[in-house]
Amino acid sequence: MKQLLTYLHTQMAAITGLSEKRMAHYTPDTFHDLRVSIKKIRAVVRLSGTDRRQGATGSYLTALRKLFKQAGCIRELQLEIGYIGGLPPSMDASSFSQYLEAQLAKEKSRFLLLKKNIEKALRQAPRELELALTKMNREETKTWLDKKIRRLAKKADSGYFNKANFHLLRKRIKALHYAEKAAGLKNKKISLPSAERISDELGKWHDACVVSDHLIRAKQRLALNTDEQHCLDYLHRHWQKKAKKHLQTSGKLLPSVFR
Repeated sequence: MKQLLTYLHTQMAAITGLSEKRMAHYTPDTFHDLRVSIKKIRAVVRLSGTDRRQGATGSYLTALRKLFKQAGCIRELQLEIGYIGGLPPSMDASSFSQYLEAQLAKEKSRFLLLKKNIEKALRQAPRELELALTKMNREETKTWLDKKIRRLAKKADSGYFNKANFHLLRKRIKALHYAEKAAGLKNKKISLPSAERISDELGKWHDACVVSDHLIRAKQRLALNTDEQHCLDYLHRHWQKKAKKHLQTSGKLLPSVFR
């Protein structure tokens, strides 16, 4: 399908455009956009059936995966630093803030090195991937998507998706959504508005869990005074409550996703 190939090249161009920006201009939204484009490419690769190969496509996916993970790590730290900066002066989180800034500097250095090493490799899609996409037809693409959605719905009905693997559910929903958009299809077996809502809730749940984990590590590694200890304890309770709320909302939304 020519449409799939065009979709792939559009996302590759988006990654190239973002990678050419100066690091000083990389906001949390920049890293988010980079990760979304990578997710869309991965969805197309999976749709093509070349995702399990060990050759050029395998190396291409490995490079994308590394960039995706590092971008996520930096984005999470940026969001946390922004939140801490908005706390009232009465709450002493200076040690935690310095800890986050030090972590951010390290992760940015790793990102720049990684980007430099793989930038050239990401400018051109593997030939085997492009050939696989051009050979696909609309009917087999629709059949593949229907099969994946039925499997996902069956797992959801069986209670497979719980707290331990809700993040996996989010990734699966996103991948199917992007694959549908790439192929220009609309499946009636899945409610995309509900899928988007649960995806957003699970994203917020995951972010809250990450902040909670960072707070636990900071408490273990930093020499905190009493005020700072109380502040981090308060923040930890706050983010745990947020995580619980978003997880509960996700559970309530789950039955409305599959028809």
